[in-house]
Amino acid sequence: MKYFLWYIGGICLLSLGGFVLPVNAQVGDNQPVRRYVEQEVQKKTEKRQKRSGACGYTKPMKVAGFVTNPPFGWVDVIPGDRTRPDMYFNDGFAYQLFYNMATQLGLKVENKGFTSYHAALTALKKGEIDVLVGSYYDKRTLGVGTSILFPSYIKNPIVVMFMMGKEKDVKSLEDLKGLKGGVRQEEMIYSLLYDSLPEGVQMEQIAGSKEAYSRLMLGKIDYLITSLYAAESEIRRFKITDKVVLTRVPLMEPELFFVFSSNSPCRLLKPTFEEQLRKERDNGGSIGNLLFEHVDKWADRFRYEEPLTDILSKTIAPKMPEKAADIPVAVPSMP
Repeated sequence: MKYFLWYIGGICLLSLGGFVLPVNAQVGDNQPVRRYVEQEVQKKTEKRQKRSGACGYTKPMKVAGFVTNPPFGWVDVIPGDRTRPDMYFNDGFAYQLFYNMATQLGLKVENKGFTSYHAALTALKKGEIDVLVGSYYDKRTLGVGTSILFPSYIKNPIVVMFMMGKEKDVKSLEDLKGLKGGVRQEEMIYSLLYDSLPEGVQMEQIAGSKEAYSRLMLGKIDYLITSLYAAESEIRRFKITDKVVLTRVPLMEPELFFVFSSNSPCRLLKPTFEEQLRKERDNGGSIGNLLFEHVDKWADRFRYEEPLTDILSKTIAPKMPEKAADIPVAVPSMP
């Protein structure tokens, strides 16, 4: 009887395919395919690149930056002639940071300089350029057609500058009541301050760093609100580091961002740049080092210029009276 049962069991096994695998050893069509995580990341990156129309590969990314806001960015021009137009090129910390990141990702970048920040922002919204490398999180400025890359690449402390000996203890905008102040138009921080501007605080936008610093030194304004890093760049340029004082407590610390065009296929590369930017932020001060390299670079451009104090002293020097010998004397005619 025992042998009969073994015989019947053997026939049943043969009818089922000969033998049965353990449950965890079975391979079926419904089992998930395992891949090494690095392969999966690469696969997703390749898909994004394909959807973006090879942006940054066969087609360079068109990138613009700040026009007159060192050390974050400035634009140099190569004058044209009858055969070619003027050529404008971005330089500065923000552009160089983005360029370095793109290079590490194996992407090509085309340097697109503009004569004004407004022109660059308009081109971004239309999709004529792919990335603008400098903006605060300011919806009134950016508007439709822009897509901010998070996280930010740096915090930008906003401080108050006074002439030496005329400084005041300022912890908030309230402490500036009764004084007349200015803020540089190119730094784009007026719109950030406007909503919280207390009644009684006088502040005007001033175009041009030389004009703004000249007004401060001539006493036409009592203070200048500026970025800490922009101040460091300009007071070294004008050679007035011993003439001004900066407040120690920032009024605010707005963050600066890279901005992609919503109308550009390059926007699909945002996750790739986000990952790369996080690596840069975690890389032990490399972003800060790059920033101060461009503070030095900007100041060095003007190393042979006269100090601003000397320039101003010549323009406002009182006219000396003429010497007596040089003054014509009327000689009475003889009768």
